[in-house]
Amino acid sequence: MICSFGFSQNEPTKYTECKMSVEDILRQQSFHIDEPISETSGYVLKDLYSHMNKIYIADENGTSTDELYANFKETLLKAEKLQLNLTMFEEDFENINKITQ
Repeated sequence: MICSFGFSQNEPTKYTECKMSVEDILRQQSFHIDEPISETSGYVLKDLYSHMNKIYIADENGTSTDELYANFKETLLKAEKLQLNLTMFEEDFENINKITQ
């Protein structure tokens, strides 16, 4: 069971290149939005947006992204296990790779 509380992002922010809502991303998946996996996937996508946003902000502020990147990678692994289509995040992934190198 995946629980996500607090500051998860439901929508893109000014920092993210992907401007799709979590609901729109869920509609791009191989499963129907009403299937049980959709709820878990929604939490993972919200966490993904949240982690990306934190990395962009840390980079803008000149602070370390090491721990943030580790959390981001952990969320990516969850997304991979769910076999989520994340092609809409390609630009963000490229940017984050540049930031965290």
